[in-house]
Amino acid sequence: MQLVDPNGNTVATSQATFDAAAGSSYSGSVPLAIPGSLAVGNYQLKEALTFDGQTEYSTLTIPNNINASISLASSSYSAGQDINGSISFAVDSAFVQSYLAVQVSAPQFGISQ
Repeated sequence: MQLVDPNGNTVATSQATFDAAAGSSYSGSVPLAIPGSLAVGNYQLKEALTFDGQTEYSTLTIPNNINASISLASSSYSAGQDINGSISFAVDSAFVQSYLAVQVSAPQFGISQ
């Protein structure tokens, strides 16, 4: 198995070997260590199963997306006024997001937080 990041880089791999006779079925787990830092975007979990000299492939898409929106309390502001706004996030991810960093910047006004 391979976990491939949104840029096409393999970030984790795992492998398991098992015996199966014709007509039998197998159910088991193949541990795959998730890296500590994940890029935003869709990941691909790729599997290759080889049996009797033939290989079959399957792919599962795993989302890791964050959608942000900014809204302002007023449609216009005058010089010297504070801009009041809010930021909201929607996380579409199969991974647990334990830490999200937010940076707000308006370089034309000298603001970066």
